[in-house]
Amino acid sequence: MKNSDTSQSIKMMAIKIVVLLAIILVSVLVIFNVFFGSCNYYAIFSNVNGLEEDNPVFIKNVRVGKVEEIDSQENGDGLLNVKLNIDKEVNIPDMSIAGIGTYDPVSGNKAVYIKLLTSNGYLENGDTILTESFELSNDSVGGLSAGVNDTLKLLNESDDCLNKIEKQHLCFKVQILVSAKEIPKDSPEFKGLQNVEMYSENGLNKYVVEKHSTIERANYICKILKDLGFKDAFVVAFYNEKRISIKEAKELLKN
Repeated sequence: MKNSDTSQSIKMMAIKIVVLLAIILVSVLVIFNVFFGSCNYYAIFSNVNGLEEDNPVFIKNVRVGKVEEIDSQENGDGLLNVKLNIDKEVNIPDMSIAGIGTYDPVSGNKAVYIKLLTSNGYLENGDTILTESFELSNDSVGGLSAGVNDTLKLLNESDDCLNKIEKQHLCFKVQILVSAKEIPKDSPEFKGLQNVEMYSENGLNKYVVEKHSTIERANYICKILKDLGFKDAFVVAFYNEKRISIKEAKELLKN
């Protein structure tokens, strides 16, 4: 009888130890995730320029994460969705810009560089980072302001590829509104935006803002305009002042 009681006590003690160890393990994992975990962000590019999964992510030349996954978007427009796994303690302002560059000139290995830009908020786990196609430097986007019109102006002024693209008569714009009737340029519907242009298509008046040499720049502005309240904003392409599909525009850029 005593042997039976002793055996039962040992079993109970073993169960208690296992449960205690499980609780300790779960607690350690939770603490590790809170203080040392990571967040996933997304960046959309038209061309990843040789970027591969597991390539590093840098902020101010400090490695803060890696490329977790590269996948095409479901809408079939040829854009690539890059999943970035970044250290949790890194706070990324929501106006920051990600670009692809070469971090090892010898091997040609690529990396994602994130330029932190001042804003009123921070990206959260699962958010999308604005992107640019050129290789980022400390001076490339340092002068961007929070004002939408100033941002549009500065992006156009800093567009060092614009002359080349204009020679090809190809550009990207962001469409913000569609109306059966013409809307005055000073209408409150434009929320104070300047340089709004109109073009007609299929009997409708369609309104776009600015022109950009790359789809990445246009996507950047599109994100800002959506945050401003133009929820249906999207990027459109023009060649010789005529609307073409994004797919056709990409084919022209390859030539």
